[in-house]
Amino acid sequence: MEFNNHCNDLTETVFKEIKKIINSGYEVIAILGIEHSPSCCIKYIYTNNGVEKRKGLFIELQKENI
Repeated sequence: MEFNNHCNDLTETVFKEIKKIINSGYEVIAILGIEHSPSCCIKYIYTNNGVEKRKGLFIELQKENI
C-alpha cells in the first residue's frame, strides 16, 4: 500500500508539470515507460507469478491525472 501511495504522489507531481507544459502551448507526444517495471511498464509487468499483460502502476495512474 505504501508503494501505491508513493507512486500516486509522484504521479500527481509529474502530471502537474505536464499540464503546465501543455498550458504553455507545447504538445506532449509521448510518455516513456520501461517494460517489465512494476511502476512504469506499458504492456507487460513482471510479478512474483511471472510476466502478466498489464500496465504498471504509474502508467495506470496517468489516466486519472491527465
